[in-house]
Amino acid sequence: MKDSHYILQLTALSGPMFSAWVCSALCFMHYYQTRHTRQGRLSGLLGYTFIFGALCWYGAVLYISNYKLFVYFNPFFFLILMLDQVLLYKFVYTITHTKQRRRFKRIHYIIPLAITLFIGVWSVTIPFEMKYRLVASRGIIHPEYPVFSLFFSSSTFVFCIYNILYSILAFRRANEYRREVINYSADTEKTSVRWIYSLIVLIIIIIPIPLATIFYPRNIVFGSPLIILGTLPALIQHGLLTYNLISGNYVIIEPSTGEESKPIITAKLDRKKFEKYIREKKPYLDPKLKITDMCLDFGTNRSYLSAFINQEYRMNFSRYINRLRLEELQHLRINPTHKNDNTIDLILHAGFSSYRSYVRVKQTENSHTILIRA
Repeated sequence: MKDSHYILQLTALSGPMFSAWVCSALCFMHYYQTRHTRQGRLSGLLGYTFIFGALCWYGAVLYISNYKLFVYFNPFFFLILMLDQVLLYKFVYTITHTKQRRRFKRIHYIIPLAITLFIGVWSVTIPFEMKYRLVASRGIIHPEYPVFSLFFSSSTFVFCIYNILYSILAFRRANEYRREVINYSADTEKTSVRWIYSLIVLIIIIIPIPLATIFYPRNIVFGSPLIILGTLPALIQHGLLTYNLISGNYVIIEPSTGEESKPIITAKLDRKKFEKYIREKKPYLDPKLKITDMCLDFGTNRSYLSAFINQEYRMNFSRYINRLRLEELQHLRINPTHKNDNTIDLILHAGFSSYRSYVRVKQTENSHTILIRA
């Protein structure tokens, strides 16, 4: 029975470790294909994030399989547990930045390094046999070194704190981004932040299993079949991140050239002039259309054009453009030139990036219609 529990622990904890290594390799392969672009930099960042994630799970494997090695690994274990969440947050931070650019603060790196240095230096002054006993006893406080015992065995507590803290920060970033991006891009598929919210949920779901070790003996928690359920969210998280990175399923908000310094001229646009431009240019046929593309044509900035659309049409940029695409689709369906085109072709001709994007727009419009009638 003891052997079966050990095999169960080892198998469950090794799964996310190998998954993270595979995803890291995929990210770096993608990096070499896109290294001169922003997506390339994101690929490199996520690749390193997966390396730290793999090392986190490697530490968990050592904890149940090799007490001696874990004693040496433990100070470094604190560092990678924290930096894993820091790098993951930086990845979300980079994708979700809005028009107000702020550099990623160094304090995010300084705190983990300071904690690791503190524990590492303190650990050198403690006999190896004592540290070995702390690991073998699964975190039981030793009466001779009670304070050190708490710090040396507090990696689970640090893991939970960092996961919760950076999940909150990521959630706030995603909310800010969601409010901004609808006035920037009309590609509803790539501007959706559902996968980021799903990522945050998966991070939170991982917490209960290690958190249980604070209240119950670790050998009981890690020996339970629930350990398998505790690692499944990590596997899903790895796949979710890698897929959305490689598929480019996001939009990074970029200012148009000279946007920040360009003055706002409130009298420059009027509804008649704007609608003439829409009829003649049909910018909505470009599935990758961003509001900054139109700013260049009007010689204004994003803030002014966005405010103009909101004021004149009582809707954000994304909804306005996608309504035009729906109207275009209706015209295409009755146009004899396109009578032999299938539905997917018509949807793409109307400016939608995909059928999925069209469905999202249609569902949104239908929900607005229901609310108005109610």
